[in-house]
Amino acid sequence: MGPDVSKTVIIDECKRIALRHLWKSFGRETVLSLVLHGSVARNEESYASRKGKPALENDIDLVAVIKNIDIVRYMRSFGTLENRIRDDLRRKFELSNISLLVITEKRLLHARPSVLCQELKFNGKVIFGKDVINLLPNYRNDQIPVRDLMRYIFTSVVRLLESFVRSEVKRERLRDDESDPVLKHMEKMIRILIRAIVMKEGISINPFNLSEVRSRSKDHVENSDILEYLLKSYEDLTKIKNSSCQYSRIKMKKYWVNIIDLFNSTMIALTGNKDVCIAPSEKQFFGDTVKLGRRVQLASYVSPRFLGKSMIINLGKAVMRIILFGPDHASLAIYPLFLSVPSVLTDMDAEDRGDHRHGYSSKLWLKSLEKDLNIWNLTSCVVADYF
Repeated sequence: MGPDVSKTVIIDECKRIALRHLWKSFGRETVLSLVLHGSVARNEESYASRKGKPALENDIDLVAVIKNIDIVRYMRSFGTLENRIRDDLRRKFELSNISLLVITEKRLLHARPSVLCQELKFNGKVIFGKDVINLLPNYRNDQIPVRDLMRYIFTSVVRLLESFVRSEVKRERLRDDESDPVLKHMEKMIRILIRAIVMKEGISINPFNLSEVRSRSKDHVENSDILEYLLKSYEDLTKIKNSSCQYSRIKMKKYWVNIIDLFNSTMIALTGNKDVCIAPSEKQFFGDTVKLGRRVQLASYVSPRFLGKSMIINLGKAVMRIILFGPDHASLAIYPLFLSVPSVLTDMDAEDRGDHRHGYSSKLWLKSLEKDLNIWNLTSCVVADYF
């Protein structure tokens, strides 16, 4: 089955399954619209064939718009909706994952400027119901708060770390016909860094269209050097990813050191603070703090969504962290783990040689990562402020 046919069939089936579960959870008359966004909507997806099935290697990103009901009553079902849609779809197709955001029409149309709003405005495709895209407010790119850009970047950091764990620490090796998933996530992360710089600079272009960014990359002054650096690094990494060069940890350490440098340079460009990379607190890292009342409100959104799952201890920790420190505090724990990957690769080489004198073991590093990722994934469901 060719890529175009695969995409049509997969999206049609995804729409059918998603609507069935949404109607069951909220009622048929409550669901107003279903919007596709992300790489699939931008026609940037990639395909493979696995076990005789067409395989979509990207997430399918959906926004379900519902009537202006009391959404808090339904939040306990949100955590299982994605899983049910994904599992049903995987019975027919191989795919990466399903990402589903459920939001009321009022909240969407009155949302503050955000990366998601721009994504929907520039690239969203209504696949069912009311055309809410044309009703979205028009925001300039530079109206998006820096905190939202940093959250967007940290999501890519987490996904990159998860990919590293799967491919290196857990030794889920590739088949001969697959490209390295870590390099693929690095490539995606650089695209996100490029978009963040474009939005910060307020260039009046589609920040998700890389061709347009390349042609207009000199339309600003302040951060033109970092943008050119990111674009050049993206092109270089794309060539490496698409080549048949043999994998080695030495090469991976080199790529990881470069992605750390790109990340730090982007963070400095976004904040204007050259000490942001050693900032010990959320206020110093993000430039401000979320007010206590808002932190309590955000914490209340976490509980009903995950209550009853086998993560009650982590849930309690996530709620307390949001109230005490703010919704982005978990990123401060993720950041040093991201920086430590080159050292972990060195330690893994030493462990393979039977030399245990080099630093701490990858098992201890993995334990720290899993602990902090559990908290991050719980707190990240609320930091977008979409409810």
